[in-house]
Amino acid sequence: MKVVGLVCSPRRKKHTYDFVDLTLKKLEEKDVKTKLLYLRDYELKPCVLCDVEEEYPCLTQDMCPRKDDGDKLYNELSKADGIVVGTPVFNGTIPEYLHSLISHAGFPGSPFHNKVTACIVIGWLGCMKAVSELTLWLAPSNYYAGYLAVNNRSPSLHGEQGLIRAPQNMKEVKRLADKIYEGLQIIKKTDKGSSKRDSNLQRKVGDEAMFSKIETGITEATRILEQLSYETEQISPKEFYDYMTGETPTGDVITLHDVLENEFLMVHEVVEMCELKKEGTPINRQTVMNLYPRTYEIHFTAMGYELTYALYKKDFRWIRRRLSLFKDWFDDPNLPKRLIPKYKAMLRKFSNMLQKSKQN
Repeated sequence: MKVVGLVCSPRRKKHTYDFVDLTLKKLEEKDVKTKLLYLRDYELKPCVLCDVEEEYPCLTQDMCPRKDDGDKLYNELSKADGIVVGTPVFNGTIPEYLHSLISHAGFPGSPFHNKVTACIVIGWLGCMKAVSELTLWLAPSNYYAGYLAVNNRSPSLHGEQGLIRAPQNMKEVKRLADKIYEGLQIIKKTDKGSSKRDSNLQRKVGDEAMFSKIETGITEATRILEQLSYETEQISPKEFYDYMTGETPTGDVITLHDVLENEFLMVHEVVEMCELKKEGTPINRQTVMNLYPRTYEIHFTAMGYELTYALYKKDFRWIRRRLSLFKDWFDDPNLPKRLIPKYKAMLRKFSNMLQKSKQN
């Protein structure tokens, strides 16, 4: 089995390279052959909806009539069983030549079809927008192993490659590599003589496992909140999934996986959804966008219960980490002014509790 890592950053050996390279190294530990490519090494002309005798030859003939390095790149990718696409976010979106690749490789004979695919996105504002765009491209007709969204403003270690060496990021890279390897094992078991793998079934199996994990997380968070005397509402796994994967106006980089792996974030998100349900608001992928900026108030309530539970667990490190975000919230021009005193009061309250914990 072979996996190709495609680095789509215009810069060499920076954050995007670090994350793609480490993912490939984790796969090599499982005896998977790997190869790393830079998209910048290939000239790809943007799609211009060719005005030729037969319209859209990419759809009718599985080829692009524009002369560039497309065939050279596709020859490398077609040899792989899996492809990991890594990209930074520039100006709130992916680099222009990655846009060219997406339009270039959208035809039925694309080397991205019937593979194990995954994406890694490094950035801040626009990060989840980029994840959505890449997922829409990579997921259909493939075994989609998922994505890794990394906030390049998150805490990192000192020295070279500080972001990739941060423990949480190392853990996330291993998780993604494990999912890719799992996909490789699934497609390995399929009929090699078949012209098309049953990717729909593979994704269905993955979806069932994910929704089972969501249901478990909701149950545990509900139990915790009831101990904190919070009145919960019934939340379905589908509602939770839609709420967590819908578009947000602030470009949040906290992923569904992040929440499912963290009991404090689970408590936070369940409170948000319960508050919405108490108001009679339907939970779907458009909920956050439709209610914005009302969501700031719901976020405030959820943060209170999250920090209260962290205090109960005596996880002072988590409390410090979350309180460090308050400054960014105060600088947010969209934060309703009437909420600023409430946020400041919460900051003082839990800061004082942290100080008392040190004295004890």
